[in-house]
Amino acid sequence: MATAVRISENLLTDAIKYSKVDHRSITEQIEHWARIGKCVEENPDLTYVLIKEMIIGVHELDQGEKTEYNFGVTIHGNLPIEIIRPKSQKIKQSRKTNIR
Repeated sequence: MATAVRISENLLTDAIKYSKVDHRSITEQIEHWARIGKCVEENPDLTYVLIKEMIIGVHELDQGEKTEYNFGVTIHGNLPIEIIRPKSQKIKQSRKTNIR
């Protein structure tokens, strides 16, 4: 259900500018900012980048784009880092020591 809302001239000017860059309508741009702002208020400990990635992930799930997550494997492009980085360049894990 669409509802008319009054916004400041400054917000409208910014929305017009950003909507062109992000290829959104003015309404979609303001809705995007509202979703981000809502998520930030609900999750103050998360960064903007993480929140944006989560919103993208939810959208991908809604579109049926799913892939299995492999814990401990970092992906670069479509290849795991272990395939890209030669064995001689692998990062050595440090030993944990128990201090009593």
